[in-house]
Amino acid sequence: MGTGADVTALFGGYELDLRDAEVADRPARISAVTMFGGVDVIVPRGWNVRLDVLPIFGGAKDERPRREAEHEDIDLIVTGFVAFGGISVSD
Repeated sequence: MGTGADVTALFGGYELDLRDAEVADRPARISAVTMFGGVDVIVPRGWNVRLDVLPIFGGAKDERPRREAEHEDIDLIVTGFVAFGGISVSD
């Protein structure tokens, strides 16, 4: 994987599966904009993800369970805007 991606979902959804991705230059960045829809980002189990999303009548959530052994380096930063929809991170 390069260093990032831009994703836009209007009145629909988008799934970005990064389970087989390798990040050459950490942190990778995803900029996501969704209105009346959703963006699902699927990451490898050990990745440390930071969400920096502005939700208006929507939400942004990291749905993965917390683990005891997490590293401090950030692997992925998800930024963006949500209106009447959502952005979720899962593994």
